[in-house]
Amino acid sequence: MKKFLIVLVCFLLLYQNNSRAQNMSSEDSVKIDKSFYFYRGSLPGAMVCVLDHGKEVYSQISGLANNDTKEKLTRDHLFYMSSVSKIFTSMAIFQLIEMDKLSLDESIKDLYPELPEYTSNVKIKNLLSHTSGLVNYDKEKIKNRKELLSFLSEQDSLRFEAGTSWNYSNTDYILLAGIIEKKSKKSYKKFVKKEVFKKIHINKNQFYDEIADDLIVNGHNEKASWNYTLATEPNDRILGERGVYLSLDDLIKTENAIFQNKIISPEYSKSFNRFINHNGVNINYGYSWYIVPQDKDNPDKTIYWIGGRNDGFQNVIVHFPEQKVSVLLFINRDKTYYSLVKTAVEIGKLYIQ
Repeated sequence: MKKFLIVLVCFLLLYQNNSRAQNMSSEDSVKIDKSFYFYRGSLPGAMVCVLDHGKEVYSQISGLANNDTKEKLTRDHLFYMSSVSKIFTSMAIFQLIEMDKLSLDESIKDLYPELPEYTSNVKIKNLLSHTSGLVNYDKEKIKNRKELLSFLSEQDSLRFEAGTSWNYSNTDYILLAGIIEKKSKKSYKKFVKKEVFKKIHINKNQFYDEIADDLIVNGHNEKASWNYTLATEPNDRILGERGVYLSLDDLIKTENAIFQNKIISPEYSKSFNRFINHNGVNINYGYSWYIVPQDKDNPDKTIYWIGGRNDGFQNVIVHFPEQKVSVLLFINRDKTYYSLVKTAVEIGKLYIQ
């Protein structure tokens, strides 16, 4: 714990210009403030927010949105969500299930007849839980869903029998986006906007090709110690698995919709049940969320988390279901000095304890 606090002391110190600590004790606020030492105002920054039963009890925003222009990071800036975008795909799938337009046990071969026979036992639930066995695609070679389907048709087998093991595959969520279009008779963007964003009360454009440049947070790569350059624009933008930009307030609304107000389909609660494979073994993953013990001393207490990391961005959402506390942590640089998930968990524990 001492080692963590030393790093924690070195991880937030610079956020003191923009703090809201409404219900958190001053002692805990100081501990978290000190934990962000590395995110100085003259370097690419970060946002951190603690929610208790959906209410914002602590937040810090500091550093730069753009290292070249020295534009400061603000609450209104939009972060690239990377793989956190997957939660909106899973929410849309569960909306379709509630509409009786889809079943978790449907075979993807029925939905994509052009796929080879080896996919016939892959079901919707396998895509959602990364238990499909489908080969992950190479973002440098495949730029759209059509190319992905051709790639899958060139393969002769799964990596493993669907439902028997777990392997994170972005391929799964690109196929889910296509299934949303097939079943809803709408584009992925239109359906997600209507059935997810609108219900969450996110009414702005959120997809990568709709965002004004002046609202976007830039990702950064560390070329040398403390020397950051702008990252290239994210090139893995096939909708379904990535492609969404959100502000801090958008993320708070998303957290509230999932964990507090239950705006999203009641079916979505199935996302937080560990997937049980064909051998009866629980996997520490549900539908787009990791489900893991809080720590070795509390194996029966779980946390849910989802994160993403690429193109100069890192982000994570961690939720403590028993206490109904969430930590949102987003960084626009590619290197950190501590595990992002572990940092978010420790921040949550500081507040809970």
